[in-house]
Amino acid sequence: MKQQRLMMGMPIMVEVVDGTVTVKDINDVYDYFHHIDEKFSTYKKTSEVCRINRNELKPQNYSEEMKEVLNLSEKTRIDTNGYFNI
Repeated sequence: MKQQRLMMGMPIMVEVVDGTVTVKDINDVYDYFHHIDEKFSTYKKTSEVCRINRNELKPQNYSEEMKEVLNLSEKTRIDTNGYFNI
């Protein structure tokens, strides 16, 4: 099953080569993409990233997903001696 939708300012195609996949499965994938876009987009004023950048959220109020990404980002910065610094 294959579907393409416009998301995050570009066409996103999901193709699953499995005869048991359903439309709901594909919709679940796109729902997840939408969730991530709403949380991490630097272009959407209401995203958690933008709210953090505007100092509207304090670190103790970050979502668990955001904390995980920031922790992994810091680990990557340390592991690469600053070569990758998000």
